[in-house]
Amino acid sequence: MFGAVLGPGLKVPAKVESGVAMRRGCSVAWAALGLVVSAVASAHPHAQHRAAAEKVPGPTQAYTPAKGHPERTEILDALRRMLKAEKKDLVFVVDHLKVKDGWAWAQCNPRSPDGRTRLEPVWALLRKQEGEWRILYVRPCCADCADDPDCADEERLYRKLKREFQQAPAEIFPGPR
Repeated sequence: MFGAVLGPGLKVPAKVESGVAMRRGCSVAWAALGLVVSAVASAHPHAQHRAAAEKVPGPTQAYTPAKGHPERTEILDALRRMLKAEKKDLVFVVDHLKVKDGWAWAQCNPRSPDGRTRLEPVWALLRKQEGEWRILYVRPCCADCADDPDCADEERLYRKLKREFQQAPAEIFPGPR
């Protein structure tokens, strides 16, 4: 007969658990009770924290920081420093960026703001240490990668990185895990 539990000793009848009364056998009083219960449940002090937590990825999910997000900017700034470029001199076209538990994998195409000058693609593994994103690995590009089978083949590269950086979450890398 009773469905959800609201708190110590407070239960919601199963028919109004969703806040909307079922048509069959429910009176107006049950419908009103359902609306009151929904309002009380959403006003509960922990309801706002639960709603906020649902918007932010949990520790078990890899995520892509949105354009303009400070974390994305910090990661791309670390790549800029590696390339010795000023912020105004270089923008990144991001093909892949995943972050989890202080680790990030980025695959980007750096270019000038007008798009006329393009640099070699950058694939990098980063880790946030002491509040700063640091580059732990950069994939060699083009001819430098051709002679190394672990570099030339993407799946082999990801397996190699997972072996070398065992704490890095597999979810940050593209493709099968």
